Amino acid sequence: MSSLFIPAANSPLRTASNDIFFRALRLASLYRLPEVSSAVQVKWITRILWHELSPVPAIILADRCDFRSLLSHAYYTHMVELGVRLTESNFISDPSSILTRKHRTHLLAGYHSLSAYWKHLRISPPPFEQAPQCKLHRQCCAAWKMRWSVACSRPCSIPEMDVLRRLRFVEDLLKEDMLVEVCLASGCRALALDSISKKRTDISNNLHHHFDLA
Repeated sequence: MSSLFIPAANSPLRTASNDIFFRALRLASLYRLPEVSSAVQVKWITRILWHELSPVPAIILADRCDFRSLLSHAYYTHMVELGVRLTESNFISDPSSILTRKHRTHLLAGYHSLSAYWKHLRISPPPFEQAPQCKLHRQCCAAWKMRWSVACSRPCSIPEMDVLRRLRFVEDLLKEDMLVEVCLASGCRALALDSISKKRTDISNNLHHHFDLA
């Protein structure tokens, strides 16, 4: 039984179904094992973000059990799956959906919030501190902002509300950007690139705000 709850590469949860995750969390709750519950939720979130499992069962369970992180990441993944269908006039009142009206309202809130956030983020790169060896930090910041804007303007098939993958796309472009390498002090370049990873983590940790969750 204990091996089921190990959040490692060889854990049975690596290939488990949504039903197995549901049962694992019920057992963790029954035996009052909050650390086990957290570990199972992290693994479930990972599988959902990798699009290996449908996020819908996680939405239903997480809402019922108040698992905020699991709920917000499941909402995020389902939002990306639905895409522009979220903007259809009958989305909230669609009787064919297995999700409740409340669930669909949260999905729509996340769609609009994250779409607006990307429009802000694409012109406002995450800040980074001055590297110790940098003598012209204003120049580094100006160059970074310019190349950030260029990278964010590149053609991209990732929808705007999928901010986490958009940031990964921009980060990969800037890692290979020769002007970033030339115009920024090496320490500032490393800190600037790291600021993107930190921004992704910050967004991931605060997804509940975008989906209007308490």
